[in-house]
Amino acid sequence: FNKPSLSHYCTKSETIAWKLGNMGKVVEVILKDFTGAAGSFFGNARIPASIITGSSLGALFALGSFASSGNRTSIELTLIKVYRLLCWITFIFSLNVVITSTVATTSLLKGDFDPMAETGYLFLMRELPSEFLSVQLSLIYSILLFITVV
Repeated sequence: FNKPSLSHYCTKSETIAWKLGNMGKVVEVILKDFTGAAGSFFGNARIPASIITGSSLGALFALGSFASSGNRTSIELTLIKVYRLLCWITFIFSLNVVITSTVATTSLLKGDFDPMAETGYLFLMRELPSEFLSVQLSLIYSILLFITVV
């Protein structure tokens, strides 16, 4: 049995077996179409990121009158600056998730890739590695920063 090439397309789940090197062992690998799962991943990441984007943008302007009023100590002013900086970083990370998820979902619609893989993770790491890692890391960072700010 030969190892299937990356241009091997099919519409249903299939079992493919091939020999491993000189050991002569036959390994069965079940390949499935994970395009829908990948689209769901990006869609499910975009929803909380959109909520965090709006909340962090609103939080940027929450302390406007508090910061501009007099009689603030240098520690209070420094904490307000740190708060606003963290809100900006949260906003940027969550906006990155929204934009990257939209672009990745659109590129999934083009269909110029091999949709067959053993797992959804392997499919995303093979076909959309930068988008997958960017969305994962940015979403985690934006959630952690938002919790820190709140």
